[in-house]
Amino acid sequence: MKKITGLLVLLCLSSFLFISCEKEERITTGNVRIKVLFENGKAFSIGADVYLYYSKDSMDKHIFTVATQSSKDNDAVCYFSNLAPATYFVKAQGSLGSALYSATGSFLVEEGKTTEHILYLFSNGDLRVFVREQSAIGVYIGGASVSIYYSEDDWKNNQVYQSQLSSLSYPVEDGALFSGLNPQKYFVKASYTNSGGYFEGNDSIFVPYGTETRLHIVCQH
Repeated sequence: MKKITGLLVLLCLSSFLFISCEKEERITTGNVRIKVLFENGKAFSIGADVYLYYSKDSMDKHIFTVATQSSKDNDAVCYFSNLAPATYFVKAQGSLGSALYSATGSFLVEEGKTTEHILYLFSNGDLRVFVREQSAIGVYIGGASVSIYYSEDDWKNNQVYQSQLSSLSYPVEDGALFSGLNPQKYFVKASYTNSGGYFEGNDSIFVPYGTETRLHIVCQH
């Protein structure tokens, strides 16, 4: 009798452990369906690359991508499945001829649900930087090194996103041009050396969609 009782206890314990393990191993995920459209609502049928991130900082810097798909394979739709429940940040990028388009957003993935999300692509912006010596009405400088950074930390650590030289021939008209930038805030550094020594200036500016933004940056000795 004691042996039978012992066996029953062992069987019950085994069943309990098995059920507990099943519960622990079970992971409930969610899905998201993203449709990529032009700003006028038409499908971006030629295709855009869509990236998911866990944070806005990762999205802005385009690092630590969670998942990537192209919308062109499914009638301008991307479908991401088996995502852990969380808030995700999303960026879409595409081109039409020489014009670059992009869109950003965020959405919440819930357990056992499919989230529907739409991204509207707008043409990217340009940034034109003019370098001036000593003051806002100082002489324009050609051949100055102009660098842009994604963040203040990148600027402090000199992690350059893009770099150009201001025009030697037309520093007043042309400056240094950065084309097709994603809409966000950029940190800017300009520097040059002449007979007066080393000059440097720093500033920041937001570049919006679909327009050219101009920045006059003053370099001091």
